[in-house]
This record gives sequence, structure tokens and C-alpha cells, in this order.
Amino acid sequence: MSETLLNLDRRYLQIILAIVIAIPYFVAIDLPISIPPETEQGFKFLESLPEGSVIVISYDSSSAGMAEVHPQCVAMLQYGIKRNFKFVCITLWPEGVQLIEWALNDVKAWSKMEYGVDFVNLGYLPGYDTGVAALSKDVHALIKEDYYGNKIEDLPMMSDIKSANDFALIYDVCVGSGLTSWIWFAQSIYGTPVYAAVSAWAAPTSLPYLSSGQIIGLNNGLGGAAAFEKLVGVRGFGQGGMTSLSFAHIWTVLAIIIGNIVYFATKSREEE
Repeated sequence: MSETLLNLDRRYLQIILAIVIAIPYFVAIDLPISIPPETEQGFKFLESLPEGSVIVISYDSSSAGMAEVHPQCVAMLQYGIKRNFKFVCITLWPEGVQLIEWALNDVKAWSKMEYGVDFVNLGYLPGYDTGVAALSKDVHALIKEDYYGNKIEDLPMMSDIKSANDFALIYDVCVGSGLTSWIWFAQSIYGTPVYAAVSAWAAPTSLPYLSSGQIIGLNNGLGGAAAFEKLVGVRGFGQGGMTSLSFAHIWTVLAIIIGNIVYFATKSREEE
């Protein structure tokens, strides 16, 4: 038996790992999730917002960062739909326009909200600092049409949105650059609250803005996504992904332990 295990093709171990990772996506198995204080702080602010608040979702990411930040965008949309928030979707990254569409389709936004009344998609905003500064000062002077070619002056919800003063919150879903533009040119000048929903790579550089009060909350990577989903009452890729990671780690540890037991048992027999 030990000889068989010692000579086992490693591809079998990889197949088992793939199965273990896939299980949480077919069976709802949720492990206990600890809520980081920075995520809880952001959620408390969201709970304090009245129904009908205008939330900007800036999806500043590429497809490479989706695994960590996409669940955070979807969870916010799902929560906002329950709270009757109004969404202004925009991106500072060229690839973000498709990711916004993906997120809207994931939550079935077109059937749950009325476009132009409950949400709009303004598409790609180039320029980072300059783009955010101009948008924050005068939305209508900078943007004439939405992502679909509609004139924004014809969209009912945009009639009351003139500048960053009309945003209740900027929820920045990002993997790096983009967050500082919103902090410097929306939060610092107009006092608009910013919530950072970032990848784990971007979290260390974002944390100082939390202690300084320039952001009101922070979701850190996939773990932050899982915690945020838990708080807002939805189950998505965040919780499923964290369970998969946990199962993968457990399987890896078990494989190492079993492998060492078999190795030393075989070695002892050979010495005898």
C-alpha cells in the first residue's frame, strides 16, 4: 500500500485538488468568517444612508483582478437594490466598461431596476486625476452621453446630479490606481465619502487613508469580499472562493502529512 502511494502519479493529487476547490460552487458550504473592523466600519456607514442615496461605483480594474474585486461590486449592487439606492457606474480603466456590464448582468439589473431612473452607466472616464477632478466639479459639462449613447440630460436621475456634492458615496472597486484620484479630487475637495473595495495587493497602500479618515471603509481582497457579502446578506463568489481556498489548504496539509507518513514508514522497512 505504501509503495503504491509513494509511486502515485502526482496528477491524481492535482485532480483531487481541483475537485476539492470546485465543491463549494456546487454545494453551499460556508465556513465561519471573521469580519475585519475596516469592513464593518464601511458597512455601518452604508446602513446609515437613506433609501434613494446616489452611489457611484467606479470599477477600476482589469479582468486579471476580477477574482478579488468583482464579488465586491456584485455584492454592493445586490445590497443597493434592496435599499433602493441609485447607482452611477463608471470606470477609470478602459477594460472596466466590460466588467461593469458583467456585474450589471450578474445581478439582473435590467429587470430589477429602471435604467436612467435607478442606475446609469457612464462608461470609461479617461485621465484619472484630471477626469475625476472635472467630473467632480461638473458632471454635465464633462459627460454628454452615457455608455449606450443616451444623452445624460435625458436620463431622469441625472437631472439632480450636478457634481460630487450630489454623491452620497463613491464605492471604488479597484486593484491599484484610481482610488487616490477619487480621494484627492472628490473626497478632499467636496467631502464626498469614499469606500475602498480593493484587491489584497492594493490594501496595504489603502489602509493609511482609512486611519486618516479619507476613506470610510475598506474591503481587503477576496477575504474582504466574503466578509462584505456576509454583512449585506448575500452569498456570492467571495464566500464561495474563501471556502475553496480553505478546502485547498486543508487538502494540501493532509497530502503533506500523508506523504511524510508513507515516506518514513517505507524508509523504516528498508532499513530493517
